[in-house]
Amino acid sequence: MPQDLLASHSMIDLTDEVVAMHRLTRAAVLSQAQDTIEGHAHSAARDLALDWLQASMPDAPDSDVTGWPVWRSLVVHVEAITATASSRPSEQLSKVLNETGLFLIAQGEYQRANALLTAAASIAEAALGPDHLDVAIRLRYLGGTHRTLGRPAQALPLERRALAITEAALGPDHHEVAIGLAHVAATYRALGRPAEALPFEQRAVAIAEAALGPDHPSVALGLGNLAVTLRALGRWTETLPLERRALVIAEAALGPDHPDVATGLGNLAVTHRGLGRPVRALPLEQRALAIAEAALGPNHPDVATRLGNLAATHRARTGG
Repeated sequence: MPQDLLASHSMIDLTDEVVAMHRLTRAAVLSQAQDTIEGHAHSAARDLALDWLQASMPDAPDSDVTGWPVWRSLVVHVEAITATASSRPSEQLSKVLNETGLFLIAQGEYQRANALLTAAASIAEAALGPDHLDVAIRLRYLGGTHRTLGRPAQALPLERRALAITEAALGPDHHEVAIGLAHVAATYRALGRPAEALPFEQRAVAIAEAALGPDHPSVALGLGNLAVTLRALGRWTETLPLERRALVIAEAALGPDHPDVATGLGNLAVTHRGLGRPVRALPLEQRALAIAEAALGPNHPDVATRLGNLAATHRARTGG
């Protein structure tokens, strides 16, 4: 593997959890070419570094917490290589940028993720053409970062285009279509248009259940999103069975300490509080906060959300 070759030449340190590029190796990768010969050497070094990075990247960067220590050591190298990448479109570079962007989203570093995902989408379109499925995936995640950064109006056309490409490429019943539907729905909610979001959420859940089975984590995510939309429409009592089922699926599939379980607990707590049941909400909020802090660290935006929700539950309980 490329990283083993680099390690054998003392160019990097390679352990089970950390990959560290030596200072001189990184300098060689990042050095600017002064003439044609040096330019070829620079391109070859960059391509080798990309091979190493791609081979070293753990799977599921947005959900598999066991791979996060390795990801933390890789991000700075991805950003450094991106800064010196040539204008030649590279599908490999686009993939590396996209995967790193997903990891940064999971860490709550949305601005850094947005920068990488913007580059990933542009490179993918140049390399693969405007109607390629990978372009749709890049656009979808880029739209999600715009929404999270408070720019839903910028997100919506990206996500609508991504959904159209995905349906044309895979057909209307593919799981990737369900993901695209959920992204569009979330942006409609962010725009204050939950009634428009609802049919997208309902279709997303139906597709995910049919494609993946009723106990898949993606179904739990879809049920939670549908519950949020129903809550926004004032249909509070309809949300409880959806959120309870979502929590059961997430715990069984991912374990009791996964961040998605914290999300499920928090959603259920918000509904109990909205129904005037803060006593039931309180232990759910407390557990959600403990999971989020342990998995994400004390400074993650999700932890701030959990603290705010817990404070709201305390106020509702005491009448303050």
